[in-house]
Amino acid sequence: MRKIIRFIDHHLEETLCVIGFAFFILMSNIQVFTRLIPWIPIFPWTEELSRYSFVWVMFLGVSWAVRDNSHLKVDILVMYMPKTLQKICGAFSNLLLIGFSLFVGKYGWMVILKQMQIGQKLTATGLPMWIIYLCFPTSCTLVAFRAAQRLAIDWRETEKVLSPEELAVAEAEALSRAQGLEEDGDSK
Repeated sequence: MRKIIRFIDHHLEETLCVIGFAFFILMSNIQVFTRLIPWIPIFPWTEELSRYSFVWVMFLGVSWAVRDNSHLKVDILVMYMPKTLQKICGAFSNLLLIGFSLFVGKYGWMVILKQMQIGQKLTATGLPMWIIYLCFPTSCTLVAFRAAQRLAIDWRETEKVLSPEELAVAEAEALSRAQGLEEDGDSK
């Protein structure tokens, strides 16, 4: 059970993104081949499915970026602040992200409930439109959870906040270790 929870914690978003993107590529290729090869019937639903699977992948990718702390941020000022102030700014940023995600997620759920009442369906596939809109609150919930995780990790860790120079050295060491692991994996 612990392995399953650990897998979900470490690989949920990337697994869903890989599956969604593979589905997107499959649907896009089917669409291209059915248009180019005259004896294959055209499937109009492939365009719709590829578009909405890409939307799902994009929104799940936001959570993945928050989990890995690799989302876009402007930190030029924060890098030159004292280390304790850097930590406070990071916590404030994560708290804002949690608040924003919960706010948008709440209204996303309201839109889904409206879509369920209206009963709008996709044109080509006939799927309910609320399934597409479900990506908003799902992503927002995951982002809020990952931002809360990031907040807890940042405050719990006892290592010092690195200066820009120390960060560059640490990233270079991590990159060389990762390349060493890849080379070891290739040789096996």
